[in-house]
Amino acid sequence: YIEGEKVRYRSPELVVREISDLHRRWGIRNFWFADAQFIPGSCSLPSAIEILDRIIHRRMDDLTWSSYIRTSLITGEFADRMVQSGVGDLEVSITSGSQEVLNEMKMGFRLERLYEGCRYLKKAGYRGKIILNYSLNAPGETRETLMESVESYKKIVNILGEEQVEPMLFFLGVQPHTLFEKNLIEEGYLSPDYDPLALNPFTIKKLL
Repeated sequence: YIEGEKVRYRSPELVVREISDLHRRWGIRNFWFADAQFIPGSCSLPSAIEILDRIIHRRMDDLTWSSYIRTSLITGEFADRMVQSGVGDLEVSITSGSQEVLNEMKMGFRLERLYEGCRYLKKAGYRGKIILNYSLNAPGETRETLMESVESYKKIVNILGEEQVEPMLFFLGVQPHTLFEKNLIEEGYLSPDYDPLALNPFTIKKLL
């Protein structure tokens, strides 16, 4: 959670102790890190690195972990740690293969960095799948930007191999007090007085 400007993380020691207990006592072998992203930003890298180092140190060789992740933040060294610690399938919210669309939505990453992260994973011996979540209804989407998304899929296939890349159509979720919400209100898609917490199914449908 966020308190002021500080993001609080669970202690890596406690996270891995919990994983180890579940692994040892109950025979659980597959884990999913339920964060929005395993490494949501560069400031979270030290915590993520410590978690992986602790998993490797405990020698849980039959353990597999998966998560949502930003491959744009993966380095060669981090990719090595991921593979050594038992990384499985990963979900990547690429959203669009058009840099123009990503910039318009202020997604905060460059596609080339995402491709670079995939190259690091390949070099480290990654054998899982990369599940690419595309949201093909972003503001400003055109036939040309849609074709750029197709090309982005092909680029990742060229890096990892077709058997390791799985594209999926995802959705854009409208969050209150964001530029995305403001634009949708200005365009008349949302009413200025709409209630983002309403349980009305028609409102909920519009927010996805």
